[in-house]
Amino acid sequence: MPDTGLLLAVAEIAGIFVGFGALISVRSTDPGDAVIISSLRFVTWVGVWILISCLAPVALSQLGFTGHVLWLTCALFALAALIALWLMDISSPESKSFARLSSRSLRRLRAVYVGVGGPLGAGLIASLAAVALGIWPEAERGLYFAAVVLGMALAGFTLLTVVFMAPHR
Repeated sequence: MPDTGLLLAVAEIAGIFVGFGALISVRSTDPGDAVIISSLRFVTWVGVWILISCLAPVALSQLGFTGHVLWLTCALFALAALIALWLMDISSPESKSFARLSSRSLRRLRAVYVGVGGPLGAGLIASLAAVALGIWPEAERGLYFAAVVLGMALAGFTLLTVVFMAPHR
C-alpha cells in the first residue's frame, strides 16, 4: 500500500513548481528568450510528471492494485510519461534554439547543470528501471518514491539555474 498522505503532499509541492514555472514564464519572459522559455518549460513538465507519478499509486491502489503489480504499473507509466514529455520538450523550437546557443557563461552553466542534473536524472531513471525490472522487490515502494524525489530535486535545481542564469544572459 502506498503512503497516500506522503504522495499527496509531494503532489502538492509539484503543483507549486508547475505554478511557479507557469507564472514566471507568463509574467517575466521575453518571448524570444529561448534559454529561459526552455528551462521554465522543463520545470513545468517535470512538475506535471511528479504530479502524475504521485497520484498514480494512490489511484491504482484504490482500484485494488497492490504489491509488485502496483509498483510495476506505476513505474512503467512514469517511464512512459517521462519519455513522452521529454520528447515533446526537445522537439519545441525554443529547446532547439537553446541547444544552438554557445556563449561562454551559458557553456559554464550547462556544465554545472549537466554535472548536477545528469546524476539526478540518471538516478530517477535507474530507480524506475529497478522497479520495472523487479531487481529489488522489497524496496520497490522506496525506489519509486526515490524517483519522484529525484524528479523534484531536478525541477528545483532547474528553477535555481533559471534564477542564476538571468543576470548572465
